Amino acid sequence: MTRKDVRSHVFKILFQLKFFSVKQVKDKLDLYFTCQDLVIEEPKRPEYQEKEEAEKFDEELKKTLKEIAKLEDSKKQILEFVNGVTDHLTEIDDVLNKYMKGWKTTRIPSADLAILRMAVYEMLYSDLSIKIIANEAVELAKNYSTDESPSFVNAIIGQIHKSL
Repeated sequence: MTRKDVRSHVFKILFQLKFFSVKQVKDKLDLYFTCQDLVIEEPKRPEYQEKEEAEKFDEELKKTLKEIAKLEDSKKQILEFVNGVTDHLTEIDDVLNKYMKGWKTTRIPSADLAILRMAVYEMLYSDLSIKIIANEAVELAKNYSTDESPSFVNAIIGQIHKSL
């Protein structure tokens, strides 16, 4: 699973913080991974198939099993990222509130907040370059938020980076 895929899973989990407490989100992590396994559930082979259909089914089965294995291998990475953000949430939100002029974490869209929390966590606690962090955050904003969000997310990350 790529870093981009891991971030996508982390985003989906952290997005829930707008609706649930940190404890509730952490309690639901096992359920999240169980649901992901169900999404990529092993298909059932029909009893009667032509040879060509059986081969196609076997290919699909192999792909599904690889997806399940990738998720299981990446589960530790995802959990470490989620726990890192939630363990430092107050500090991260303080940083965000300091640099989001005219905005507070309580007022910005949930998707943008989750993305920015991930980015600030990585800026403070990882050795990834700011270019990678900003690029990944902007990509998440393009995929999951409003049309204005990529530039907003990029601007906030830029302001924070200048001060660190």
